[in-house]
Amino acid sequence: MKARVPIADPDDPTPRFVAAQVVALTHAISLEHLRRRRADDSHAVVLPAVRAAVDQGFDLLKSGIGDYPR
Repeated sequence: MKARVPIADPDDPTPRFVAAQVVALTHAISLEHLRRRRADDSHAVVLPAVRAAVDQGFDLLKSGIGDYPR
């Protein structure tokens, strides 16, 4: 089944704002992982913390973005 992707008005900046937030979150998570690894934290310690940060970050995005683009 092919997913329906709504076509945004080219003058609507919302899709670009949403994309920028997702990119910023992935960048921040990558930096957090790198910071913890450079501090010599083991993967056993880092991965659960980073997974929790990912969940928290996407929860924050979801609360701000909602069910866009519906």
